Amino acid sequence: MEHIHKWNVVHRLEKRQLLIAINCVAGLAIFFFGYDQGMMGGVNNAENYYDTTMHFGHKDPQTGAVIVTNTVSAYYVGTLAGCLIGGSFGDRYGRIKTIGLGSGWAVLALFCRLLPKMPHG
Repeated sequence: MEHIHKWNVVHRLEKRQLLIAINCVAGLAIFFFGYDQGMMGGVNNAENYYDTTMHFGHKDPQTGAVIVTNTVSAYYVGTLAGCLIGGSFGDRYGRIKTIGLGSGWAVLALFCRLLPKMPHG
């Protein structure tokens, strides 16, 4: 059997305490997901963000508000595809490799986002 490190949570929490801890962390994750949704909703509707960063969508001629329905749709389609692909990958290769793949994907996305903004010269 594999040796479990002494700093692992299973040495400090068992049964009901572990269940409560897992549910609290999961609830916190759901809270932050909702918070992120609210923040991005505000950012996507900001005229400055539209003018300097996104360059797609359109402004409502009557109110001047930025209308970006495609951003929200693409976000949810990407979330759905990521869940399905990640779940399938996780079933086949395990959690650790799936977390590694997700982390690598996030780093790649970070570079794809930052490289166009770097000064050339």
